[in-house]
Amino acid sequence: MSVANYQNQVINKIKDYLIRINKSSINTSKSALCYFVGWDLSTGLTNIRSKIDFRKSFTFFLVYLRDLMSIGYQHNYNLISSIKNFEFENMVITWAEKKSFNSNGSLNDTYTRSNSRKMSNTLWLVIYMDFELPKNLDKNIIILKRSSKPNFNLFYLFKTILKIFLQNSLNLKKVAHYASSHSNFGNIVLKKTKPYLSNKKLKKIFMPYEAQPFQQMIISFTKKNNKKIKILGYIHDFEPITPNLIYKKDSPDLLLLPGKQRKKYFSNHLNWPKKRIKTIPSLRYYRDDFKNILKNKILLPSGIYNIKKVTEHIETFLSSTSNNSLKPIKVRIHPSSTSPKLQKKLKENIDKIIIKNKNKFSNSSKNKDTTIVIGITSLLIIALENRSRVIQICMDPEIQAYSKFFSSNIVTERLDENIFSYSLKKKENCFSFGNKKNSLNKIIRSCR
Repeated sequence: MSVANYQNQVINKIKDYLIRINKSSINTSKSALCYFVGWDLSTGLTNIRSKIDFRKSFTFFLVYLRDLMSIGYQHNYNLISSIKNFEFENMVITWAEKKSFNSNGSLNDTYTRSNSRKMSNTLWLVIYMDFELPKNLDKNIIILKRSSKPNFNLFYLFKTILKIFLQNSLNLKKVAHYASSHSNFGNIVLKKTKPYLSNKKLKKIFMPYEAQPFQQMIISFTKKNNKKIKILGYIHDFEPITPNLIYKKDSPDLLLLPGKQRKKYFSNHLNWPKKRIKTIPSLRYYRDDFKNILKNKILLPSGIYNIKKVTEHIETFLSSTSNNSLKPIKVRIHPSSTSPKLQKKLKENIDKIIIKNKNKFSNSSKNKDTTIVIGITSLLIIALENRSRVIQICMDPEIQAYSKFFSSNIVTERLDENIFSYSLKKKENCFSFGNKKNSLNKIIRSCR
């Protein structure tokens, strides 16, 4: 089965699955089994894939167990806020690390390139990814963070699971959907932020949208309490298959997409009404950001899958390449790596392969600049739009490879079982680069 046909089958099975679940009493917004993200192993997507290929059932069991046990690490969340009088018309819900904050206490949001101080009528709810707080914090910022570094609390795990059983009257089907760290985190976020979400002065909520359960639960709660409020979801990345973004009753009122071709994909395959989609230039990525970062680079992913397999696939690609056909290439370690030691080890392995295949490279090569990406990354599409030839090393081609299912503008050539080459028929069709004129503040004001 081709990659495109497989991805189409996954989407259709998920649609059928959601139709059945919607007829039951399951809350799809809260359910981890209704969260079908593809960039990580998720219970929702692995469950659907196990129905296509029974051999993936063991993977589903392991992923489900991982998400269940992860509840034990969620016992220590606190909300940091100094707000006394709520005077905000808008709210932005985002993620940030300590390095994203300025010394004056304002936030430089990674996803929208916006500074919180320039939007004084906007409340920023930050899901904080670090432990040590910034020394200063503006009054229009609230932070949800762990009070300490993650540590496993067995008592909290058992207490939470027991609570799920009791709240759902021992209904095992409901328990199966809600006994997950994704669902539990949604409960935590909602409990901590209800006073802000239910304030009648609030008119619009903007979020980099991934359809995570906590986001779905926020939308569901807000809509029940204030039907006039406008929820804006912004798609900030470009995964090859995005079943998590299938249109549901608790989807945003308006979806902001940086790319014309993506609108067709969302309306034709993900059931989004065209009137609820608006195409805009990217808020996150500008063309000039990538002039020298992507050209003739091997981009390592934030999490290393399997050093041995990645190394073998790189060697397979280079050994099949003609002599002097590539410009000299360097390995780029992921700037926000979750495994720096593995990154260093993989870089060392690839550097040795490059030296071994030095006859493949030449400064005088007249071929296009090349970008090699490993796994899933939005930089693949950005490199294509920057006129590079792109090679992708896939660990799981069925959900990591880009196909005509993602966009008819992409030309895909399968070089090997796990290696793909890409080009575009037309530039700036899958994705539109942003610019300084296209600010978040301007976008929020224009959405009515």
